[in-house]
Amino acid sequence: MDDNTNTNTKEKESSNSKRNSFINSIKNPRNSIVVDDPQDTQDHEKLSKLYKDLKEKMEKTESEKFKVETRNQDLLKEVEKLKNEDHPAKSRDVQTSDDSSELEQQLQQLRDELKQKDETIQKLESDLNISKQEIGKLSDNSKSENLEFEKVKAELQDQKSLVENLTKELSVCKQEVEKVKKDALEQTQQSVESETEKSRVVLEVSKHEINHLKSELNQRDSTIQQLKSDLTASKKENEKLSEFENIKLALKSSQQESENFKTKLVDQSGLIEKLQKESQQRSDDNERLVKDLNLVKEEVSKVKLDNENQINQIQIVNNLNSDLKSQVEDLTKQVEDAKKETEVARKEAENASKEGSVDKSVQDQLEKFENENLSMKSQIEKLNEELTQRDSTLKSTTSELQNVSEQCNEALRELVLTKSELQSAQESVRNQDDLKNQNADLRLQLETKDDTIRQQKIQLLDTIPKDQFDSLQKDLEQTKLELDSKINELQSTKSELELKSQILSSTDTSSLEELKSQLSTAKAQLNANEWEKKRSERSIFELKSQVDNLSHNKEQCQQLGIENAKLRQQLDQMNTKVRNMDKLMQDNERLRFDNEKLLESSRKAHELKSKESSSSPSPTSLKSSPKSSPKSLPKTNGVVDSKSNGIELTKPESPLLASSPTNTISNKSKRNSVVQSNGVTATPKANFESSETNNSGNQPIPRPKKDDGNGEWFTVKKRNTKARNST
Repeated sequence: MDDNTNTNTKEKESSNSKRNSFINSIKNPRNSIVVDDPQDTQDHEKLSKLYKDLKEKMEKTESEKFKVETRNQDLLKEVEKLKNEDHPAKSRDVQTSDDSSELEQQLQQLRDELKQKDETIQKLESDLNISKQEIGKLSDNSKSENLEFEKVKAELQDQKSLVENLTKELSVCKQEVEKVKKDALEQTQQSVESETEKSRVVLEVSKHEINHLKSELNQRDSTIQQLKSDLTASKKENEKLSEFENIKLALKSSQQESENFKTKLVDQSGLIEKLQKESQQRSDDNERLVKDLNLVKEEVSKVKLDNENQINQIQIVNNLNSDLKSQVEDLTKQVEDAKKETEVARKEAENASKEGSVDKSVQDQLEKFENENLSMKSQIEKLNEELTQRDSTLKSTTSELQNVSEQCNEALRELVLTKSELQSAQESVRNQDDLKNQNADLRLQLETKDDTIRQQKIQLLDTIPKDQFDSLQKDLEQTKLELDSKINELQSTKSELELKSQILSSTDTSSLEELKSQLSTAKAQLNANEWEKKRSERSIFELKSQVDNLSHNKEQCQQLGIENAKLRQQLDQMNTKVRNMDKLMQDNERLRFDNEKLLESSRKAHELKSKESSSSPSPTSLKSSPKSSPKSLPKTNGVVDSKSNGIELTKPESPLLASSPTNTISNKSKRNSVVQSNGVTATPKANFESSETNNSGNQPIPRPKKDDGNGEWFTVKKRNTKARNST
């Protein structure tokens, strides 16, 4: 019997030692839980005090349990001794009655102690219920914050719609500007000078309006970026709230484990064997879970690398888009220069049309240039629209990639949390020095964040007007204060709940099942990330194809620019030709005028010659010849040759002969020279009086008078021109 009792006591002591070692392993995890949120030193001191108090309570309860167990063992030993002893029946009855009374007293004491322990456990449960209520309040507050975030999203969507409306208005303005240009071109044919000035004024006003709209768009883009940064901050805070919800789930599991722990305290003998088996199973499960976590980490790292490659590709595409934009701007500048040159050419053509007739080929070429400029304009506008669309697609893809990366980060965080929870069942909490170092790091992070926030504020002051900035800053400060208060409350509750969960955490199967479910969700998220990765690759492929199209369009634009340069050269050549034509026309008109003068002089000379030939050689006919009228001269078409006195007079058969260079030279020589024949010069009217001189003695002959004595002159009748021409 003594051997049996000794073996029983040894087994109980071994079981107690195993249980104590297991509890110590639960209390002392190797890796401490990293506190993400910043806290002050006072909070850490409070947490350390609470932890010490709870630790002391646990040690007291364990010591009391150990004492109760030792008492039970002593009582069992005494009972066995009483059974083995061979004393008289009376003495034994007296001793057994005394021993039974003592045993009953001890049992009552044990019952009282168990009741006290139950009361302490009920107090802890009430504390847990209070913490649950606080967490429910925090969840309600988080819902209200989510509603506020949704409002902010709605405002962002409204701003996006405003931006789209502005772009539509810009397109409408561009169309109106084009209509105004077309109307101006049509009206220039009727009244060039007045309406061109009006169209220029309208164009300048539209340019000023477009510049104003661009400035407003830039301001709104800056506000949108600020709101995006605020949204990212709010998303991070939502992630923290999700972590608090995970802590709630851990609390629920800890409550279930505390209930199981109560039942296990009652049935210690059966529980020890079960715990041994379960500890072995859990060790195996933990090893499996660690392997799964390592595999998942590798997959997540691969996904991260793929996302980084995709982001680099998107940056390359953005650089290509920026290059294309610059090239499109260069083309627009070239088109504007071409416009100016065409306008100058049009003005010159219009001036030429006012001064004289212009070739139709020149006008057709000018119209072709205008049509080509309009087509170039439309192509550039299409390219700008395509660039804007591609920018929007790039932004959407970058946002999707950011969401994917955020989801990957969330999955990694959840995996890290699960790993820390698995290791917390086997390792101990670090020292307070580590916590102080973490506080210092967190303070440094807070200072860096404050510096970045200040820099962003300075940038906002430069970009946004003061009224909007003040209103936004007030709203942000209010939300930050509310969030900080809520975060502090959540941090305090989180720290308390973590300590309670570490104390009350037991080795129940429910925790492993929850971890497995978390791993399955993480794997599902990884699968979703892979799907999104494929989708992003497709979008990148589409963007590459679009970039190729843009490069093709770029080459076409370059070719069009080359053709435009050639057309400019042709325009310059045509302008020079038009100027030369204008000069030739002016010279032609001058030559015509000179020819007309020469024809008049030749007609007068021909009349004089005909009169001299028709009249008799008497002096009277010679004297009467100067009085002959120029109307009796015959009309001649073509060349008139009068070789009687050595005078040669020519008339051009057609106006084309006057425009030739040989005719111009001959006409100029005729205009500058004087025809001489036998002392008689072919000059204008004033010089024809010299023909009245005598050919023999070169002396003036007086005009004959009548013999009546009245002093009247002889008159010669006019001859009939019809009869003369008929002859």
